[in-house]
Amino acid sequence: MKRILWTIALAFTVFACDKVEDPFTGNDGPGGGGGVSGERVVLLEKLTGFRCTNCPQANSVANNLKNVFGDQLVVVGVHASLQFAFPTGATPNDPYHTDFRTTAGEAYYSFWGDPSLPVGFVNRSFFDGQQTIPSEAWAEQISTLLATSPEADVFIENLNYDQGSRSLSFDVSMNVLEEMEAGEYFMTAYLVEDSIYDWQTNNNVDVENYLHRNVLRDNINGTWGALAFSSGNAGQQNTLSYQYTLDPAWKEQHCELVVYLYHAETREIVQAAHSWVMNP
Repeated sequence: MKRILWTIALAFTVFACDKVEDPFTGNDGPGGGGGVSGERVVLLEKLTGFRCTNCPQANSVANNLKNVFGDQLVVVGVHASLQFAFPTGATPNDPYHTDFRTTAGEAYYSFWGDPSLPVGFVNRSFFDGQQTIPSEAWAEQISTLLATSPEADVFIENLNYDQGSRSLSFDVSMNVLEEMEAGEYFMTAYLVEDSIYDWQTNNNVDVENYLHRNVLRDNINGTWGALAFSSGNAGQQNTLSYQYTLDPAWKEQHCELVVYLYHAETREIVQAAHSWVMNP
């Protein structure tokens, strides 16, 4: 089954890499906080930048993989690096004026040694000895992980959003299903915005209205998140609660909450969950 999924995904990304992505059309799909208990949800974090000429091809690979794997794959675009993500426009009317970078995104880029873009993390797992994985290997790694069961469940619960105040509240419920690697485990919460039209360099061509998907806007609970478990022992449970106010510039109907549990030392992700801020 794993081999079949990987073959389908690889074929899809190869033959559809030139497809023009559709804009955001609504919060379709379950988006219900992390899927089914014991079902793996994989997080693909793609490091990108709007002045990175090769990044659009990798972005298309990620979008197509999302179409293949559906709700079991979460994609987040992390804009980072001085060379490719630093704004060059002086005013809002100038090209490349928007700053998509975040404090956390820059920290991740630096922590993993300022890798060449585009590149990505697939649950921050290792592929050929590296955690930074080229886009041509994303399908294989995602398929491999989805063929396994997670060691823990992660769910977003009690999500409430008030449109008047733009305030968001939610709980992250975690349950360790089986013994995990020794060490501490942290949970990080992302606020992501989809379908942003802005400048992008594509094959050395400046595109004014490029469709940026799944852009990391902020880390709700800090760069590395909050302590969830002090050990990997099975049977542990924990719930962390948060309140957050969305920036007025962000389109609330396009915003998504992404959370994940990871090993503090290796940074490998155990399980992820996601939910639209405004569910249908």
